[in-house]
Amino acid sequence: MLIQSRDSAEMLFLENLDLNKSESRLVQNEMIRSAEVSVTLDGEIQAVVEARRPIARIMGSPDKYLDDDNLLMPLSKEYTVRVPLVFGFQDQDQDDLYQLIMTLRNDELLSESFSDVRIDAARGFLLSPRAFDFEVVLGSVEELDTKLVKYEAFIAKMAKDKKLKELGTVDLRYKKQVVATKNKSV
Repeated sequence: MLIQSRDSAEMLFLENLDLNKSESRLVQNEMIRSAEVSVTLDGEIQAVVEARRPIARIMGSPDKYLDDDNLLMPLSKEYTVRVPLVFGFQDQDQDDLYQLIMTLRNDELLSESFSDVRIDAARGFLLSPRAFDFEVVLGSVEELDTKLVKYEAFIAKMAKDKKLKELGTVDLRYKKQVVATKNKSV
């Protein structure tokens, strides 16, 4: 990538190499967060590249990722990242979605708990747990930490009582309470 239309690296003189231009060209790749190009004391060119890290996959037209800098990025042609899927995304939801995903990622219990996030105009953020067949209605991200503490306490109580399979909906939108509905198939 650094050498274009030259027969060999021997023809490239290090003093003619523009390291800043090389870094700029690397960072133009949408999968790269940052790059640093340097020349070692041995005269070798060294490039240190930091990749962007997706935190959610936004399902739409086209699909894209949200990264850990709260920026949208294209899907990789090389690999698929295991991150929550997001449905119903609108541009105005980006900051709230980022706050939600980062809060979930930073919680040891919740980081692997949810497989997808749906954004509904009437009910706000809806989460689908990986291991269970119920829906969590989060609503807005206001008082997010409080809502998630309520959720963890409620799930712990339901697990202790062996009633997790009976849940249909867990609604966290209300202050100082959790509203749950029963699964109709149980």
